[in-house]
Amino acid sequence: MTQPTLDPNLVRSSLSFAHFLYNDVWLRDVMPDRSTRVIRWERWSFHDDLIAAVEHQPRLVWLKARQLGFSWFCAALHVWSALFQEDYLGGVISAGEVEATEFLAKCRFIWEHLPYQPTLSVDNNLELRFSVSRGTIMAFPSTAKAGRGFSFSRMIVDEAAFHPFAEANYNAYEPATENGQIIVLSSAGQEDRQVINDWFQRRWQEAPGNGFEAAFFPWSLRPGRDKVWERERRARLSGRSGQ
Repeated sequence: MTQPTLDPNLVRSSLSFAHFLYNDVWLRDVMPDRSTRVIRWERWSFHDDLIAAVEHQPRLVWLKARQLGFSWFCAALHVWSALFQEDYLGGVISAGEVEATEFLAKCRFIWEHLPYQPTLSVDNNLELRFSVSRGTIMAFPSTAKAGRGFSFSRMIVDEAAFHPFAEANYNAYEPATENGQIIVLSSAGQEDRQVINDWFQRRWQEAPGNGFEAAFFPWSLRPGRDKVWERERRARLSGRSGQ
């Protein structure tokens, strides 16, 4: 009897997050006119550094500019892990329920556009579970008890500077992620949103003495952004554009 052969791309993706990200991940890109398009993941200069960090560091804190694709990167990391690591439990804590739902929607979008599509046994606004691996992704709004009662393989804390219960959340999920990975990331306060806690700043400033590895990712890492872009951006935010 001829044995079935596995798709070589699927095998490589199962063994390498980098291969999965660069070959299998499609995302929803918002255009300047607010229309959207579906595009394959674009490899930018700093992505290899992100991959190396998540592969080798158990505690990460990232200060980043907006619109660098970090939420999509973290969503792809959760999807890959849930697909290919048996009984993986990934969590994400967002500022509120809308943001938590949106993060999980990114995970679902990536799953829907994979060249292969394993079935889901749970699919709702705050949880995805893959049938074969039993890998699960759970999203939580920032509340005093978010993440309590679970043992996570990886916890992602998205836009942490804007979480109303950041310290209480950490005290809840950190013991549950003792043997897993914690990735804390946030942009600085700007435009219509301002920092509402100093917990993220303390995580950032106290690294590496607190066990976290800190990294900063500026706006210039996105292709197409230069000094002209920066001047136009600052002028628009200050209300001086067109003057």
